[in-house]
Amino acid sequence: MKIPLTGGNLRGLKIILTIAFICLMSLGLFSVISLSREASRRETYPSIQQSSEALKRNPSDPAALRGMALQMSLRHDMPASVFYLRKSVVVEPENTHNKFLLSIALARDGQVDEARHIMEELASTDNPEKELAQGILKKMRNNPKWDSPKQSVRSQATTNGT
Repeated sequence: MKIPLTGGNLRGLKIILTIAFICLMSLGLFSVISLSREASRRETYPSIQQSSEALKRNPSDPAALRGMALQMSLRHDMPASVFYLRKSVVVEPENTHNKFLLSIALARDGQVDEARHIMEELASTDNPEKELAQGILKKMRNNPKWDSPKQSVRSQATTNGT
């Protein structure tokens, strides 16, 4: 089945590609495989206004929580993104995509230990994110900036002058 790349579908694809690019670049983990994996997701994410309205109607709406989290991530508001993703994991604990996104957001927010823990869980269980999680963990292990559990990524970036 072909999905036409027009209107909302094209906008959704652009949002997913942008989010995947931002998340993976912030971790130094950009690769064609991971970008295409995120781009293959068929869900489109609503705007902040749409997500806010949906959350007013139903504070436990998983799509609205995820949409709001991803919009916050695009605006580099990682504490807010983590907040909404944590709620989405509580609402849908079996949804491994929510856990994967939470792990990325935690890492971007400097909460590397918790991010690594979630990523290790995803890498060790049978789920759609397993292969991607394994690849990210491998890159994390090979990157010295992830070695120090006491120093966050954010403080390392400040120390290095970036």
